[in-house]
Amino acid sequence: MHILFLVSLFLLNMKKKTWRNLFVYWPSMFYVSFFNFFYYFLCSPYLLWDFKSKMISTNALRFIHIVLINPMLILLFLSNLPKKVGSQIIYFIKWFVFAFVCEISCKKFNLIYFTRGWHMGWSMILYIEMFWLSLLHTKRPSLTWSLSVLISFGMLLVFKVPIQKTIPHNFVRIRRYIQSHKKMILNTISFFMALYFVSRMLQRLRMQPKSFF
Repeated sequence: MHILFLVSLFLLNMKKKTWRNLFVYWPSMFYVSFFNFFYYFLCSPYLLWDFKSKMISTNALRFIHIVLINPMLILLFLSNLPKKVGSQIIYFIKWFVFAFVCEISCKKFNLIYFTRGWHMGWSMILYIEMFWLSLLHTKRPSLTWSLSVLISFGMLLVFKVPIQKTIPHNFVRIRRYIQSHKKMILNTISFFMALYFVSRMLQRLRMQPKSFF
């Protein structure tokens, strides 16, 4: 099911030709993926929700959702956003219904589980925040990051996640991971830096006035 969702998102992005907007929306894509990773960093092993699969390991599932599914989902969402406010409201409702159906399906087929008081209502609030903040990030990135940090720590307080235990624990895990995957991490950083500079260059070219000669 996870792989099916991944393939479906890929095909939808190809059909809508959203790859043309990759350099425009990649900061928002990165933002959403980062806070998904941030959730695992702050909460593991006291998670509120996580994915399950009989065929794929938990770490592989997390990687698929953080690095592949979330960015493609945001790219598809932002690339097809209407310009008129009324149309945008309808568009948001459609995406909310889509997220609700996906979450219900995952829960029904035991592809996701909830713990520590998390339930479907909280998931829906999270999706609303994700779509709204990813759009806000395209216009006010600094404000979006600030709001996201506040919301994240607010949720930690609501669900009483013992970050005094989780943060030291996950710092050790991350340090070990970095030490054993230095080459891959450096290549990933180099890729995103190149993506950033290319996107900045394209933005500057678009801002230059066109010549008639």
